[in-house]
Amino acid sequence: MGIGSLSGATFDSAIKYLQSDPTPDEAVKRVIFHLGTNHTHTESPTESLRDKLNILVTESRSKFPNAKIAFCKIPPQFNNNGDTENGRIAQLNEEMKLLDVEFIDVKATEASLFTRDGKHYNKRGLAVLAGALIQWARKTGHTSIPFQQSRTQEENIPTVGQVELGTYQGTRHSNC
Repeated sequence: MGIGSLSGATFDSAIKYLQSDPTPDEAVKRVIFHLGTNHTHTESPTESLRDKLNILVTESRSKFPNAKIAFCKIPPQFNNNGDTENGRIAQLNEEMKLLDVEFIDVKATEASLFTRDGKHYNKRGLAVLAGALIQWARKTGHTSIPFQQSRTQEENIPTVGQVELGTYQGTRHSNC
């Protein structure tokens, strides 16, 4: 099984996706939720978001009984809404830490790691995110990560320094 992605999904659409086919998929080993903030201001109160996080976990466990489940830290915003949204983001991150799943602490807390809109990772930010995901995948037993065909595996493994500084330029496709 390769990577599956629900880009632009909301809590409700992700839950619906998980519920759409009740057949468990025992082959899936890892499920990572990387939540954005586009719709957090429309979801309220925090108790509703907490309930939806719990439903995501419950449905994921039902759908993928052998998978390790993790939530990535929601990144801060560096835009006009940042002050308002960052309090809510911090609260959601704390809620995720309380769930019975793993929490991937993505250390992307500088404005220089985001695009001009202040919400989305730029290349350097994506390198930090990739480093955190790779570290978690390896920690949870993923022993091989396929790389571009044109390079050897050794050439594609970034050092911690490359990931932290955003100098790693490789492309990855992972089955984590």
